[in-house]
Amino acid sequence: MNANDWYVALAANLHEMTLTPDWLDIEPAVRFERFNWNYNGQAQYLNNTTLGINYSVNPDNPYAARIQLNYVIPTQGAAFRTAYAEGNTGAVPTNGYIYNTLVLQFQAGF
Repeated sequence: MNANDWYVALAANLHEMTLTPDWLDIEPAVRFERFNWNYNGQAQYLNNTTLGINYSVNPDNPYAARIQLNYVIPTQGAAFRTAYAEGNTGAVPTNGYIYNTLVLQFQAGF
């Protein structure tokens, strides 16, 4: 399979911009990801757009521990769903596909 993946992300820490009080260190974020792959000799695209918000537990060290709430919106996945439905799992990039998904994550830095 010939495939590649790329993304672009944008986030703004509202606490560092002094738009929120000290106890509310939040960061709205958006990410666009494109997964390019070939199916039956044709170029196909699987796009995910992620809308999210990050909450840092310690505003003095925002990457030490934070909670992330993200909503992933897939687009242009028709050929992917067709290949998967046909059982052609060898042509399906399973690591790149997420249905409309709400994700709650905890991130800790060491």
